[in-house]
Amino acid sequence: AESPDCCCCWSAWPGVVAAKKTRESARHRERRLKTFMHLIARIGLSLLFFVAGVGHFTSTSGFERIVPPYLPSPQVLVYVSGIFEILGAIGILIPATQRLAGWGLVALLVAVFPANIYMATAGIKFGNFPPQPWMAWARLPLQLVLIGAVIWACQLWPKSA
Repeated sequence: AESPDCCCCWSAWPGVVAAKKTRESARHRERRLKTFMHLIARIGLSLLFFVAGVGHFTSTSGFERIVPPYLPSPQVLVYVSGIFEILGAIGILIPATQRLAGWGLVALLVAVFPANIYMATAGIKFGNFPPQPWMAWARLPLQLVLIGAVIWACQLWPKSA
């Protein structure tokens, strides 16, 4: 075995250990930053869904107008979707329910997509939206962005180890 004072063996160990600790602390900082970014995104999404969910109860008639005519009981559907938006908004902020609530919001976004399509195809205005008809059409792909944001913020996929 080499002696501890050999320049090619033992003297390199402190540098190796320091480099390993630096890599580990950089990974730890990166994980903490990503966790913080997920939290900020969940807070933003929570506010968005909570306000939208409350809107289902304060502007019910506007939401009823965009329910496609082939669906039954527009008022019930508006209330149910509002309740699930509010529950999802709260659920994504609670670590124990974050994933379930995230999947619930993804399902809700898919379920309400026909209303967005109907709004665009029938030229229905919701208050002053859309000021231009093309905006209702431009809003449709934004639903995919919102689904992606929920998936990312709630860390739904790929499943974290």
